[in-house]
Amino acid sequence: MSTTESKIFTGLLAISLGIAFLIKEFVFIHDTFGLFVAIFFSLIGVVFLFKNHLYKEKLLGYLIVMFFGLSLFSLEFYLLEWNTSNTIFLIALSIGLSYLIYGTIINYRMKDIFTGFVFIAIALLIFLPKVLLIEDVFWLSVKRFLLPLLLIIGGIVILLPIKRG
Repeated sequence: MSTTESKIFTGLLAISLGIAFLIKEFVFIHDTFGLFVAIFFSLIGVVFLFKNHLYKEKLLGYLIVMFFGLSLFSLEFYLLEWNTSNTIFLIALSIGLSYLIYGTIINYRMKDIFTGFVFIAIALLIFLPKVLLIEDVFWLSVKRFLLPLLLIIGGIVILLPIKRG
């Protein structure tokens, strides 16, 4: 980590903590630490996206961090209930959106687009039954078997080497 990156990191830590303490005083939130993490992830993702915009290979990780930070706000401000299922939904959605944006806008690759769709499908499998109130035997079976299979497929696609040329 270079001196500038460590300064940015430390500065964003202090800024995020200060903003979290200020927001805590004015708004009812779930947890100050969670809000701090949400603000920090969002800020560090945005700052490093703009700082490293010429290095395409670094942008995917920053996109994931930024989207996950932004999605944590929904947990902190009670838009979603704080539980494991919703956290996994937000992680899958963050990864899926990041891969989709990276694969379509930044560095066009079908592998990244496919990976994005797999993780968005995982997020939808977690979230749609709750929204549509269809937690029946079929959806429970889908969540028990299809969700782990999609996670395995998504992980394999991410790990597969890229064919060049």
